[in-house]
Amino acid sequence: MIRKPANVGLWLLVLGLFAVAGLLAVRDYRAVQRVNAASPVGKPARDAPLTMLDGGSTSLSTFRGHPVWLNFFATWCPPCKAEMPEIERRYHRLHPKGLAVVGVDQDETPELIARFVKPRAITFPIVIDEGPAAAAYDVFALPTSVFIDAHGIVRAVHTGQLSGDQMDAYLARIM
Repeated sequence: MIRKPANVGLWLLVLGLFAVAGLLAVRDYRAVQRVNAASPVGKPARDAPLTMLDGGSTSLSTFRGHPVWLNFFATWCPPCKAEMPEIERRYHRLHPKGLAVVGVDQDETPELIARFVKPRAITFPIVIDEGPAAAAYDVFALPTSVFIDAHGIVRAVHTGQLSGDQMDAYLARIM
């Protein structure tokens, strides 16, 4: 009579767990590769149609030839609200040197945006994105900032609220 060792079930369980862990690692590695391949950093800035607050049409290509800071935001977003004064200060300081700052609202009404902009005394251009611009830059959370140099190359993308020091570091890359 052949006796089965008592540990076979345990060893099969351990082997199965290692196999699952290996498959998950391969899946995660492939996901990271796809994200890195899709990243716009180091590539030419993508164009997308936008709506101006007066209802007219424009596109991201309007700002080519200048260093550009795209700030994707929404009026309901607390971190977006918190970083706006710092963005405005940098716009005032660097606009005379050629910096274009563009607030890219995520599909809200012009009236709602105006009620957001006025008390904050925002003077940089605000446009409305109905989805194509966010898709072009893989925006999945707000705020997201995209920094594009004067040659039209994306130099950085930051998701989340920026500190003043972070803003200055990113701006140094494109100015």
